[in-house]
Amino acid sequence: MRRYARWAQAYAYRRVGDREEARDLAQEAFARAFHAMPRFRLGHPFLPWFLTILDNVCRSYLRRRRPEIGLEGVREPSADGGMQSLDQRLLLERALRELPEEQRRVVVMRDMEGYVHSEVAERLGIPEGTVASRLHTARRRLRRFLAGGGRR
Repeated sequence: MRRYARWAQAYAYRRVGDREEARDLAQEAFARAFHAMPRFRLGHPFLPWFLTILDNVCRSYLRRRRPEIGLEGVREPSADGGMQSLDQRLLLERALRELPEEQRRVVVMRDMEGYVHSEVAERLGIPEGTVASRLHTARRRLRRFLAGGGRR
């Protein structure tokens, strides 16, 4: 848990947009992983298995929660003045929510968390080619959504 706690909280935050909820969801995922440990197959990587649990916990939370656009995570202006406007940030958050789950995960891990293709593939337990394909499709959808001002 110590090894992945910060990563799990950051990943959950990117998914749900609320730091307190992300902390709770990460803890819930670790508790579920602990109880499911007898089903974990030794010799297989832990992180993809745990990520599946964390994704399921986040997905359940998002299904229960009414969709809303929140202000959590809106960045403050940087010293160089380079900040997205609030409207741009909210539009991007909305665009991300419009993506299918598989594509959103890849975009968050690659473009927001900075993982390289091979790391995303390993953590999700999918081939690198699948990561590239999902990322390409997701970016195309995001560009189209953003160019249309949030209209599908």
